[in-house]
Amino acid sequence: MIFDFLILGWLDDLKRFQYLISLNLADNDLKIFPNIICHLSRLVELNLASNSIDSIPNDINKLQW
Repeated sequence: MIFDFLILGWLDDLKRFQYLISLNLADNDLKIFPNIICHLSRLVELNLASNSIDSIPNDINKLQW
């Protein structure tokens, strides 16, 4: 859906924050997992609570938990 793309468009900017270690996206009415998160290699804390995300991609394994 184009509307979802426009809402999530700002998430593409996250790739600029290569040293980001914590990200809180709770209560954002997300319906899909933002794949850009899988490229935040230093991320150690992620909060996606209270969203409607059905699945998480296998690329999540790229993160160093």
